[in-house]
Amino acid sequence: DLMRVGWNDWTEAAARALDELYECTGKPAIVAGLSLGSLLATHLAANFGSRVAGLAVMANATRLSLASRAPLWIFDVTRPFGNAFFMPKAGADIRDPSARERHLTYDVNPIKSAIEVMRAGRVVSAELGRVTCPTLVIHGRFDRVCPVANARRFADGLGTKDVEVRIMANSGHIVTSDWDRGDVARRLDAFLSRTAHVPRP
Repeated sequence: DLMRVGWNDWTEAAARALDELYECTGKPAIVAGLSLGSLLATHLAANFGSRVAGLAVMANATRLSLASRAPLWIFDVTRPFGNAFFMPKAGADIRDPSARERHLTYDVNPIKSAIEVMRAGRVVSAELGRVTCPTLVIHGRFDRVCPVANARRFADGLGTKDVEVRIMANSGHIVTSDWDRGDVARRLDAFLSRTAHVPRP
């Protein structure tokens, strides 16, 4: 299914969801996402600021690790000829063995989607200065998909000074399921509670 859609489809769907929520409540939303979801949430905050009260990003994918992106440049060059290819996937980047065993994941990654994520990271990186709402940045120290350096780089590029960066000392990419998941949940809960009461222009 992912071979038939890309960044434009994802952002259009996210914008529609934000519009529907605003029409129902009449209030700005707090947007959050993990990995690709972090890019979509940030894109909403940058382009629909009056409808976004807060932004929480986990394992942001503005840049992929060298190991993740190394094989992609070949397919990126051949994109005009079609990229109906898949890369084997070893499993989810979760360090907690029991959580990794329970985590539902695919055994392959569609190349087209991986390239779309890489390009989306460049798009969103250029939009960071337009994000002016309170922001929480969470990243796993041992993330093998998106380097931990993304966290500080992301925070430094934002147009807001109201930003909190938290590095989860024992987690990989899927910080919401890994060893630090309890701490992640508590910090998200505190951020949501605080941000819900921050007035937006």
